[in-house]
Amino acid sequence: MLLLLLLVCCLLHGPAQCPQPQGKDPFGLPENASGDQNVQFLNRTGLFRAYFRGSERDMGREWKAFIWPRIRDANFDFTLEVAPGAGRNTARLRPLVRRLIGVDLDTFAIARCKKRFADDPRLQFFVNDGKNLPMVPSAAVTFIYSWDAMVHFHPKVLWSYVQEFARVLAPSGTGFIHHSNLGSQPEYKYSSHINNNPHWRSNMSCAVFRSYLETVGLEVRS
Repeated sequence: MLLLLLLVCCLLHGPAQCPQPQGKDPFGLPENASGDQNVQFLNRTGLFRAYFRGSERDMGREWKAFIWPRIRDANFDFTLEVAPGAGRNTARLRPLVRRLIGVDLDTFAIARCKKRFADDPRLQFFVNDGKNLPMVPSAAVTFIYSWDAMVHFHPKVLWSYVQEFARVLAPSGTGFIHHSNLGSQPEYKYSSHINNNPHWRSNMSCAVFRSYLETVGLEVRS
């Protein structure tokens, strides 16, 4: 039976701790922009660079408190990292893997990773279409990892990725997916424009994500 570890955003940024933003978006994002347009905007203005610098500082605490206790028993031999950003998680995974493939929709992020880890042939990075993994072989990946990225993904995008996870995971493979749980919080009025939601979270919920996994034959461990 395939296993997939599950971590919802409330373990790190619970909706009860996320105030509904008021007024103009603090990052100056276009009000009605799509996800792709947001990526282009952040690249053009350099805001991604500022975000990556700040998030690097927080990574040690997050890894120690939230991540490592949950993944320490995983088989990291062939790790797939979805949306690695500038590689702050990759740097932690690097000593654990024999092979790692990082996949991201954002060309800037992949360029950063290729430069940062250019000295390590075990690590490969690819730009994808934001929902499919054609560069990853079937039934080969021992561990799937994504942190602080899929919390923003539309449910339709997550469903596409989950189907790909079922394809690429080895029979004994596991995964660790950090996703939004905003959809389970009725006190929040979800906006179809993700920029207006707390921490840019999508309206995914733990129950819906679990149903996605179970539909494709994956088992939720926690």
